[in-house]
Amino acid sequence: MLANRGFNLSRWMSCGILIAVLGLFQLNILYFLWPFTIKPDLLLILVIVMAMNSEFRKIAGYVLFCGLLKDTFALRLFGFNSLLFSLEAFWVGYICRRLYYQEKAWFGFIFLASAGLFNYLILTIILKRPYILIGLAETVLNCLFFPIIEKLYPAGRRQAAGDR
Repeated sequence: MLANRGFNLSRWMSCGILIAVLGLFQLNILYFLWPFTIKPDLLLILVIVMAMNSEFRKIAGYVLFCGLLKDTFALRLFGFNSLLFSLEAFWVGYICRRLYYQEKAWFGFIFLASAGLFNYLILTIILKRPYILIGLAETVLNCLFFPIIEKLYPAGRRQAAGDR
């Protein structure tokens, strides 16, 4: 019955595994291996890559899973990442579908930088601390890791999120 509606368990599992592996790497392994205080946000990068390559309705569950995974390990503001990841994925997906179809790589860096800085701007406003400075440094790191995550996702996109 689910197969008739386009549901494919292997597609769903492959994207879920990619999210879990990146989440594990970001939240546990990178914490011990990365020599610097500021670390890249691999889940945010994946959300932006998914939003650029798939319709929001097809990736909404994955985006929510990324946000909840990050929120689970956050010490405060549970739901913050889930909400912002969803808003950013919708926004990026909308722009990708409406305004352009070429040169996605350059727009990916712009979307990633905008989303990262937006997250830290909201944190700065809510917590009244200068988190935006951390956001600037993390944005540079995210842009360095963007091509790597983008290379990992297309195989998962074809299997997990389906074509546009």
